[in-house]
Amino acid sequence: MLPIRSAGARRRRSAFATSLALLFASPARAEEPFRVHYEASPSCPDREAFAAEVLSRAVGSRPARNDEAATELAVRIEATAEHAEGILVFGIRGGQAWTRRVPARTCGEVVSALALIAALSLDRLVVAERQTGSTERAGWTAGAGIGALVSTAVSPKATLVVAPSVETTARRGNLWAPAIRLNVLRSLSQEVGTALGTARFVWTSARLEFCPSRWAPGGTVSLRPCALFELGSLAGDGSEAREPQSRVALWSAGGIVARFDWLPFESVIFEAFAGAFAPFNRARFFFASPDTTAFQVPAVGAFGGAALGMRLP
Repeated sequence: MLPIRSAGARRRRSAFATSLALLFASPARAEEPFRVHYEASPSCPDREAFAAEVLSRAVGSRPARNDEAATELAVRIEATAEHAEGILVFGIRGGQAWTRRVPARTCGEVVSALALIAALSLDRLVVAERQTGSTERAGWTAGAGIGALVSTAVSPKATLVVAPSVETTARRGNLWAPAIRLNVLRSLSQEVGTALGTARFVWTSARLEFCPSRWAPGGTVSLRPCALFELGSLAGDGSEAREPQSRVALWSAGGIVARFDWLPFESVIFEAFAGAFAPFNRARFFFASPDTTAFQVPAVGAFGGAALGMRLP
């Protein structure tokens, strides 16, 4: 019996070491899905009992969903009144596989031993994935792009705006993946006519965006919710009036934007976005004699557009 107790002690030490590794590994999301193929004598515990034992001992694993790629656990157990023996074929995603054979006095002991071996092996895969993912996704990456958008509230009518940008993004793949972007926005000149003259408006602003998280349902598609702050100017020039004047008003605003990203290649990103903002100061542009409003910044504005960018790998 001493060799059996020694093997059990080694498994317990291995389980403790693996649990510590999982505890102090990178917090990045890493779960190993597994699927059980089970064949056993009628007197043995069933497939659900084996899977439950694996789940109770595996720290970072879960049952696979439908046709999801997963580690395959093929178990076959044969038992008689005096003896039981089980075989576990552990098939790792990617094609590698290995086999373990466990003899014991009862079928229950075989099931427990194979479940422990499977759980420890699954946990080692999780540790390796987290350590590799931590190395690959650590740090930040930079990028730049050029976009175009249509915005309201910066002139009397919806206006086309050119928007070059630079950004830095965390490489992490989990939900907490912050990004910071700086846009330089400049609208095309737009004119509005009144009975007293014509006014031309040009909006120029810097927009700082902070995107705290990223939801990526697919490997190349993601959604980012962001908060934004703008600081710039709104210039109005009067013409064809009795006393034409020019005025430059301070522009500041805060708002939100949702960004939909698609990365067809490692360094190329296509983006669609939409958002809304609230100007903090609502400048009014008018002709003085008599007092006729040419344009007043509204309380709320909206925008939407697309962009093409390059990102460092």
